[in-house]
Amino acid sequence: MNKWAFLLGAAAAVGVVVVVVSLALSRAGRTGEANEIPEAISDCFDRIHKIEAELQRLHAAPGPASPV
Repeated sequence: MNKWAFLLGAAAAVGVVVVVVSLALSRAGRTGEANEIPEAISDCFDRIHKIEAELQRLHAAPGPASPV
């Protein structure tokens, strides 16, 4: 009976370790994804500002003379 108790305890311990490791890996993956979102938003704003600056530059540049 003592052997069976040890085997069941060992199996339970292995199960707990598997669950804890899988949860830790899952959270680590989510944290990486969560950090990518603000970076993507910041990148989008940078691109928007570059586009706005280019539009302002094009708008301020003299255009072709219109025929009269």
